[in-house]
Amino acid sequence: MDLGRTSLVKHMIYTNNCPPIKQPPRRVAPAKREEMQRAVTEMAGLGLIERSDSLSWYQWHQRHMQV
Repeated sequence: MDLGRTSLVKHMIYTNNCPPIKQPPRRVAPAKREEMQRAVTEMAGLGLIERSDSLSWYQWHQRHMQV
């Protein structure tokens, strides 16, 4: 999987210090699960994706709502 690179376009994604959005996992049909796992492993090996250990929305909310 080669996505290539370019220096023709530069962009910024402004998040305004918002926490990441965490969504519940979606069910995957058993027939597609192995293919999906293979794709995730390949993308992680290429450095395209990485695991996130950020706080869930609930944990973030609890920290900011303590009085």
